[in-house]
Formats: sequence, structure tokens, C-alpha cells
Amino acid sequence: MMLRLCLVLACFIVFAFAQESSLQKQLEGELADYQGLLEERASEINSIEETLGETASRLNQQISERDTLSEDLSQLSNQRKELEASISELETQLSQTEADIASLQEEISQLKVRVEGILINMYKQRSSSFASAVSQAQDFHDLQVNNYYLSLLAEQDLALIVQLDNKAKDLAELQQDQSQQIASLDSKTSELSQNEASLIAKQEELESVISELESSQEGQLALRANLLQEQSKLESNIAEAMAQLEQEKERLRKEAEEKRRQAEAANSEEERQELIAEAEIAETRLAALGAPLPPLSSGYIYPIDSPTLISRYGDIGSGVILTTDLAGAAVKSINKGVVREMSFLSANDGYSVTIQHSDALSSSYVNLQATPLVDVGDVVEQGQIIGYLGGGTLTPPNALRFYMIKTKSDGSFVAFTDPAGQLGF
Repeated sequence: MMLRLCLVLACFIVFAFAQESSLQKQLEGELADYQGLLEERASEINSIEETLGETASRLNQQISERDTLSEDLSQLSNQRKELEASISELETQLSQTEADIASLQEEISQLKVRVEGILINMYKQRSSSFASAVSQAQDFHDLQVNNYYLSLLAEQDLALIVQLDNKAKDLAELQQDQSQQIASLDSKTSELSQNEASLIAKQEELESVISELESSQEGQLALRANLLQEQSKLESNIAEAMAQLEQEKERLRKEAEEKRRQAEAANSEEERQELIAEAEIAETRLAALGAPLPPLSSGYIYPIDSPTLISRYGDIGSGVILTTDLAGAAVKSINKGVVREMSFLSANDGYSVTIQHSDALSSSYVNLQATPLVDVGDVVEQGQIIGYLGGGTLTPPNALRFYMIKTKSDGSFVAFTDPAGQLGF
């Protein structure tokens, strides 16, 4: 019996080792393929630069100017969105203020009738001078001047009148301030629109020059080299962001341990509690960043509806480009997972989101608008909307750059891999 158990255990160990070895070889093969792709890309860039010679400098300068305009345009667009949101909020506040003023004026009107009744009653009992005070008063400010008559009112009536009258004046002043703010924001929005129109016109002028250069072989080569270089930067940014996440987790882990150690050696109970609280904050953040992976759904779905594959793995980079009919379309997670990266890449590329689905596989989505609907540490469901297309100024608003990434069990980057098979292309 014991011998049989040992044999079963040995077989299990051999099987597990063989499976692990097979996965390791597969990972090494994918890493080698990716490294080969990077080398081919670098070689092509060098070849293009040698072919272009002096022409490359002039074209690169124009492309750089285009990218600068792209960044300026992106900043102005973001400022405009912020201003429009502020205007909308102020208009809502203004409407509420107007409603509050109307309500208070109605309350004051009702109180005036009540106080007039009190004064008339006092006139009948004391003197005709009350009638004169009431008939000559245009509003409660006039009545307040007649301190003698007001002193005869019940204190609670007088206090309420003064309170409501002051409140109405405060709200009227607030309404005036808000109107001025809205006028100022409208002016700024108009100014931004003019700036955007100017930038768009200049960008169109520059694009026409680049379009003209595209008609020549040299221009096409220069733009191809720039595209390959930008793709390398983009991939590097994604990989670096994932590496920074692991560094942040390690930093939080050490910080929590250090705070716990300091708490044990604290000289006072107050100091000990403060250190424990700081340790718990670091541990909470660490737990969010290291959220466990949910079980995968069977199969993967498209990240956008009815996608068309317009660029395959290796054409210009280590991902694919998918387009859909709708500009600004929703982007969805291809499977369950945990968000490991969310960052702004550039004005040209917009935002990116990277989701880890398993110990070995993550997906990355590029050209998202500000700000994506998920953040680092969020657990997402298959099909959950994580953002919308159109974040890149020079990237079409109906295009998604999509990547599949081989990762280690801790989520750290290993290599990009062809996503076509996972998506069924």
C-alpha cells in the first residue's frame, strides 16, 4: 500500500514537473519571438534612416511639430471639457438659488400679512400711529427703521423676519456672483473654441504637408520609421507601468512591516496607535493592488462591438489594431480580471488600461478617453465597459490598439504575444 502511494506521488511529481517545464519552454519561445520582433523593428528603423540620409532630419522635424500641436490641442480640449462641466454645475446651483429665493420671498410675504395683522390689532388696542407705520412702510426694511414699533412685536416674529430678510439678501448676492462666474466661464469657453479652431487649422495645414510627403517614397519611409519608434515607446510604457506596480507593491509591503515594527517599540500608546493606523493604510492599499484574480469565463469576447482587424501582430508593432463603425465606442474587458495598469500614454495615443486575467496572461487597451472607468486594483467582469475610444488626438476615434501580454504569476511583464488566436481572428 505504501509502495503504491509512493509510486502515485512520484508520478504526480513527474507530471507536474513536465507540465511546468512545458509551460516554461512555451514562455521562453514567446519571449524569443518577441525579442526577434523587436530586433527586426530596430533593424528596419536603422535601414530607413540610412536610406533617407539628410531628408530624415527635415521630415522628423515636421513630425515633431505635428506631435507638439497634437499635445496642445489635447490640453485645450481637456480644459474646455472642464469649463463646460463647471458651467453646467454653476447653472444647476443658480437654478437652485433662484428657487430658494422664491421660496423665501413667499415666506416673507406670508409673514408680512401676519405682522400687519399684529400691528392692526395693536392699533385697535393702543394708538392710530401703528396704522400710519403700516401704511407708509414699503417693505420690511422701512418697518425695521421704526424701532419703536418693532420693539412692540413678539421677539420670535421679529427675529424670524430679520433672519429671512438677511437670507434673501445673501441669496440674491450669491445669484449675482454666479451670473458673473457663468459669464466669465462662457467667455473662456469661447476663447478656447477660437484657440482650438486656430490649432486645428494649423494642424490641418501641417497634415497636408505630411500628406504631400507621403506621396514620395522618402516621406513614406520616414513616417513608417516614426510609427515603429512610437510603437516601441508605447510598448515600453506599458511594460514599465506594470513593473512600477510591482515596485509599489514591494514598497507598501516594506512600509507596512516597518510601521508594525516601530509600533511594537513605541514609547506611548498614542504613538503606537498612529503607527498601527499608518501600517493598516499601507496594507489596505497593498491588498487593493494585489487583488486575487477571479475565475475566468470560458472563452474571450471582442473588446469592441463588431470589430474589423486592420493591422495584425508584427505589422507595425506587437499588438493588433481593431476598428468599429462608431467613434467613441465602448471598450470592454475580454474576460474577468484585475486592473494592473491605468495611465496616460501621450496626446497621440490617449489612455491605456491593462488587465491581468490569469497568472500568465494580461490584455492592454490603448486609445481610451480621459478618464477610464476603472482604476488599478479594480476587479472587472467579462464584458464590463472600462472606457471609451477616442483618447488619442492623432489616433482615429473608432480605433483600438489591443495587446495580449505574457506575464509571470505576480503580474510582471514578460513579452507581448499575438492576440489574434485568443480573439478568433
